Amino acid sequence: MKKKYFLYLASILMFSFLFTGSALAASQQQVVIPYAVENSRWWTGIAVNNETDEIMNCYLSIYAEDGTLIDSDCFTVEPKAIYADSLDNFVTETVEGRVSIYIRTNFLAGWTSPFSVTMFMGNDKSGFGMQTFQSQDYEAIAVICNSIILPTLP
Repeated sequence: MKKKYFLYLASILMFSFLFTGSALAASQQQVVIPYAVENSRWWTGIAVNNETDEIMNCYLSIYAEDGTLIDSDCFTVEPKAIYADSLDNFVTETVEGRVSIYIRTNFLAGWTSPFSVTMFMGNDKSGFGMQTFQSQDYEAIAVICNSIILPTLP
């Protein structure tokens, strides 16, 4: 009976050594633009405003109407500067139809300063509009797993 419990305890310890890891939680800033359009008649532009004295690294993700990720990419905004372009120039994949846009700061760099994003939408006839979004706190979690290197026997 003791041998059975010993084997059970040994297997639990072995499992915990192999699969333990740690989680890293950090705050960052995020802007969510819930609706934008890109097609043959409508275009969308984005302007990201860095209101600080530090370089801001951003991560932009574009999601289709059904929630699937279309594309994402990183970009940098210089201090007190604006990074502006059409939506399809922010990513390499073609953006078509109704989309939502997420812009986050780099949480690994410890960025917690607020920023703003202005979205421009226009059409090929005469319509044009814009809206400015302020960033909000966003909690990011990264799981870091430990790796065990097994020695190679001769």
